[in-house]
Amino acid sequence: MLLTGVGANNGIAMFNHPGRYSNSVDWYANHYRTYPHLVGLEVYNQNDRYPNDRQKWDQILTVLMPGRPVWGFANDDMHSISHLGYNYSVLLLPSATQAEARNAMVKGQHYFTHVNTVGALAPTINSIIVDELAGTITINASDCTQVRWISNGLQVATGATVNVVPYVNKYLRAELQGANGITYTNPFGIRQ
Repeated sequence: MLLTGVGANNGIAMFNHPGRYSNSVDWYANHYRTYPHLVGLEVYNQNDRYPNDRQKWDQILTVLMPGRPVWGFANDDMHSISHLGYNYSVLLLPSATQAEARNAMVKGQHYFTHVNTVGALAPTINSIIVDELAGTITINASDCTQVRWISNGLQVATGATVNVVPYVNKYLRAELQGANGITYTNPFGIRQ
């Protein structure tokens, strides 16, 4: 199988446009459990060609989190110039090296965005503060009009700060709405 070869060569992989296929959530979950180098899922592609990608992502996270994260990615999946400029991932790197980029993808140290028009900017995450003593996560972002917190595929809170205590043994992820688009965090696994 292709995934076995990727792992044998120290590569990393992700599933692309899951909304295009009829594979079950268990099918995906089994692959993520079997292949540790399978790090993510394409949540946005080719503007927003498969809107069910986000629903599939949440279904997979609901089964696997907090023990096995699946990082979200966005890209243009460009087949023509008209597909360029709607989706991108922002890797959070201490230095711009290939090793640091790979590390960020493996560890989920990135966020991803979808914009409404080419060249527009979605909200930018300035900082994320996890306060373990207070049991909160706080996001500071530019160009953000609303922060929605998602767990098990449902909106569970709004606002820059969320109390994580009700979501122990689950996950939270944030969606940052802006005038020009939306930014997504990767999931935070919540454990006691």
